Amino acid sequence: MQKKITRKEIEKFLQKNADKKFQKFSTTLTPNAQNIIGVKVPIVKQYAKELTKQNITLKDITLKNDIFEEIMLEGFLIAYGKTDFETFVKEIKNFVPKINNWAHCDLFCSALKRIKKDEDYFFNFIQPYLNSKQEFKVRFGLVILLGYYVKEEYLSFIFETLDNFKHGGYYAKMAAAWLLSVCFVKFPKETFAYTKNSKLDAWTFKKGIEKTKQSFRVSKEFKEKLNFDKIKFNVKFNKEVVI
Repeated sequence: MQKKITRKEIEKFLQKNADKKFQKFSTTLTPNAQNIIGVKVPIVKQYAKELTKQNITLKDITLKNDIFEEIMLEGFLIAYGKTDFETFVKEIKNFVPKINNWAHCDLFCSALKRIKKDEDYFFNFIQPYLNSKQEFKVRFGLVILLGYYVKEEYLSFIFETLDNFKHGGYYAKMAAAWLLSVCFVKFPKETFAYTKNSKLDAWTFKKGIEKTKQSFRVSKEFKEKLNFDKIKFNVKFNKEVVI
């Protein structure tokens, strides 16, 4: 028989595992987030897995949309749940609008391993998010792209996406920079060639180069090619590119 769980039980569990020092750290790290209790991510993640093992899904519980860890828990329950495909997609659509900080976005995206089983479907699924005017919808699309689609067959699309990227939001721009750095890690030659005529704005481009140079997965020799003294202003595109 499937176990039901009450909102009070969830609240009790989270409060029991709250850490005031971590709460302060998390509040500083995620300035957009509100009502952070201070429960560490691995604890919330494990709790979601335990609930899933009990066949508890979102329809069996009620979560508050204004508590940081409960929104995180909802994301993990969607990702780990054993729901049918239609429900899975519906739950993702309902969850994305709740995202208003990088942590919820990135943790949710990284947990959605089920996307790998339906790669073609979700490639089409993220298109509206990539073109959204809302900062965290754009970030969601970009983080899914960098997490699951940095493959040879998608490179041309990714470079085109970067060229067409226009959003001014900080977290959207940082996701685009992150995407560029992941491309450098996995396809350095192709990505380096792309940067010679990239139409990505100068700020995001520079951040992408910085993140690439910080990566332990990029060779020292290749990083030398990305030194800022090799960057010159390209009048044609009104931005900076590596030459």
